[in-house]
Amino acid sequence: MDRLLEGALELKDLLNNPGTAAFSRLKFLPRFATDEQMTEFINGLFQAAANARYEGNWEILDGFMERWDDIGIGLQYQTLGIPDVGPVPWAALHKPLAQSKVALVTTGGVFLEGQTPYTERGDTTYRELPRDLNTDDIHIWHPGYDTGPATSDINCIFPINRFRELESEGVIGELAETHYAFMGLIPDPRELIESKAPEVALKLKEDGVDAVFLAST
Repeated sequence: MDRLLEGALELKDLLNNPGTAAFSRLKFLPRFATDEQMTEFINGLFQAAANARYEGNWEILDGFMERWDDIGIGLQYQTLGIPDVGPVPWAALHKPLAQSKVALVTTGGVFLEGQTPYTERGDTTYRELPRDLNTDDIHIWHPGYDTGPATSDINCIFPINRFRELESEGVIGELAETHYAFMGLIPDPRELIESKAPEVALKLKEDGVDAVFLAST
């Protein structure tokens, strides 16, 4: 505490975290919160933990953490300068799902053996993934989330096996020949909006795709 009072230890040092999935949203607090906000979080956490134990109700602590998850995400968004793209137009499905051709699009940073990996945050390039791919050939590069669970089960972010099952069960009419992957950590999405996304949309349309399942992180 003396180090903190002397200024040798900053408040954000108290919120250092390993960057694992458990901290996927809270990790933004030490990056973007003010000293006053971090003080409010630490004090509130102390009170919520004490009250939860006293009441025997850990939902008190869970509710507190959920609120600060949202605050952390909001603080990050304020720094990104994301443009307002307006409302997304509604696109109705004009045939039963059991008669529809369905494609997958993932923002999980997926690429195949032999394809060029993503290189940095903000990379707007995409990878084409054939329907008959071998999931053992899939790799992931994404600096914005803990890729461990997805590496263990790729269906977390690219549910190709689940959709193969849906096709065989007749739930969907047909799985598209080609699917698409992006690396979703794109702070400035203008190139994505103006170029890459329309390019992929045109390819999907030319392939006769009726519906797209977007798998995000």
